[in-house]
Amino acid sequence: MRLVMLLCCLVSARAGAIDALLSAEPMPLWQEQPWALRYILKLDAPYFFDIRATRGKKKLSEARPGQEQEIEAVAQGVRTYVVENAFLEREEVFASLLLEFNRSGELVSRHSSRAPLFGHLAQDDELVLATGNGTQDFVFGLGQWQTASLGEGSGTLPALCTKEDEQRYRPNFRPSSVLGGFGCREWRAYLENRKLPYIDVTSYELEDDRSAKPDRKGRYPQRILATIRPVIGWGRFDLPAKPVIGRHGKSWFCLHDCPGGDFPGFIPNIASWAARSGWPVPKPPKRMPLFPDPSS
Repeated sequence: MRLVMLLCCLVSARAGAIDALLSAEPMPLWQEQPWALRYILKLDAPYFFDIRATRGKKKLSEARPGQEQEIEAVAQGVRTYVVENAFLEREEVFASLLLEFNRSGELVSRHSSRAPLFGHLAQDDELVLATGNGTQDFVFGLGQWQTASLGEGSGTLPALCTKEDEQRYRPNFRPSSVLGGFGCREWRAYLENRKLPYIDVTSYELEDDRSAKPDRKGRYPQRILATIRPVIGWGRFDLPAKPVIGRHGKSWFCLHDCPGGDFPGFIPNIASWAARSGWPVPKPPKRMPLFPDPSS
């Protein structure tokens, strides 16, 4: 009899737990906080923007809501920059994609989505654009919203980072033609530091200067290679707008928020450009990246 009563109690308790789960409110998809970003700017080679657009459109056409999509599938307005004097032929072009938002988080720059797209911070700290608030709505990934601060001067506000940034900040990382030394931590530092009047996205790396003669051991002298590598950056409503600039080869470009209402494009003389606003001429930093992970 006692065994029967015990089994009845266990069944009743289990049923109560199941009822509680079924009646509980589902966990919200998004974290409740105001949208802070005025824009997101992606920099990459035109080739990779094209690849993501083609791949993303195919994936989007399969109509599987709830699966994370690529923003290039719907975002429009990739801007290509031609570099006439780049060091290497394969680096004669780079491109940017600008995503602009209003204070409600709605994407207001050109896109092909039939439904409005709103920015959200997911529960796993992934920054996304979504067509709604349900699990069956389309979601477009933008990057990881990181709140950690590493190194003095690296900033305190959240940073929009990518998987590539995880590699960039590992100990002993060296900038290369695949992954540059400028990433989300450097962008955050430039954005927040009021003493820096612009955001210089140039990645600097050392390479052999094969235009010079090698030494007796066949080693070439080193030269600084300046390039605009893939990176994702952002601007905030609560911070002053800053021009986004970068050097690719020997050419300087303004990429966004250019002073005086100028359109993005080639800067003929960086010294004159900076002097016009009373700013210092940008110089290479002593190391890149500026804020690597501490060595273990």
